[in-house]
Amino acid sequence: MFVCVYILLINITTDLYVKAFTNLKKAWDEKGIILNPKTVMSDYEPEAINAVKEVFPEARTQGCYFHYIQSIRKNIQNKMLTNKYKNNVETRKWFDKLKALAFLPKDYINFAYSNIKSIRPFSSNSQNYEKFIIYFEQTWLFGHYKLESWNQFENVGPRTKNTVEAHNRKIKNELLQKHPNIYQFIVYIKLVETEKAVNYLDKKIQPFY
Repeated sequence: MFVCVYILLINITTDLYVKAFTNLKKAWDEKGIILNPKTVMSDYEPEAINAVKEVFPEARTQGCYFHYIQSIRKNIQNKMLTNKYKNNVETRKWFDKLKALAFLPKDYINFAYSNIKSIRPFSSNSQNYEKFIIYFEQTWLFGHYKLESWNQFENVGPRTKNTVEAHNRKIKNELLQKHPNIYQFIVYIKLVETEKAVNYLDKKIQPFY
């Protein structure tokens, strides 16, 4: 996975994402390239997911596994279960089984979850566990996101957006400004792309562009 397009948005809304994806598709059309992705990976941002469905209706939206894990960890903290997770082996194994659900065939997930739920380690803090169960079911099983969006069983491509996230973090750190103007950003991106092209040539790899 590598970065080939930069898009700057003034906000995060479905309408803006639709305009951005539509313009991107148009730009590729003008170059004689049909932009019709089979899969689009997201970090479960609903605005982006809705826009993908509108502009690329045939594409499958694949959620990032890292963000799935991150959400579980965040809710372990929010439900005051961090100490149990860190200090109790059985509790940690129980939560790790929830994380591993993403790698089961989709049709097996509900059955496996029922088994996991039946053996949860409720020695104490049972109310906090119940709150976590509610979060998990309402978010991942029966609520906000369809099983297809976070299930990784049939995913033959990257499972995370970590490469892109690391690239964005690099830009943020190296620009050293919270709100650089557009000219500073363009100059920086040109330097980044030049460095990338040189690295490709050093490795005798043909640059993408």
